[in-house]
Amino acid sequence: MQAIKDAAVYKPPADDAPSEFHRLRVEVTRLEQELVYMAQKADVDEELDRLEAHIGEVRRALEKGGPCGRRLDFLMQEFNREANTLCSKAQSSALTAIGLDLKTVIDQMREQVQNIE
Repeated sequence: MQAIKDAAVYKPPADDAPSEFHRLRVEVTRLEQELVYMAQKADVDEELDRLEAHIGEVRRALEKGGPCGRRLDFLMQEFNREANTLCSKAQSSALTAIGLDLKTVIDQMREQVQNIE
């Protein structure tokens, strides 16, 4: 991290070519962009929020009564999408295993939902 700070405040000596300073500044900017991208990729808050919203929708559909099979089937597809995204963002094998377990449960729920009108 110190190297990034040093590069950000780097001032070329008078005999250095200005292009060297520009190249270094571009590299620091690119590094900052990559760090932001990695942080966004690792953030799963949005997926967890959507899973929570989908759970609420499933509860409402079941509490409402009446035909809800198609709605529940659609929500199972949404659960699966979120689980896929969580697995792709997982930064450890433990998180990937949890994501795969989630996908297994979603598949089991989907089988049950297909029996609902």
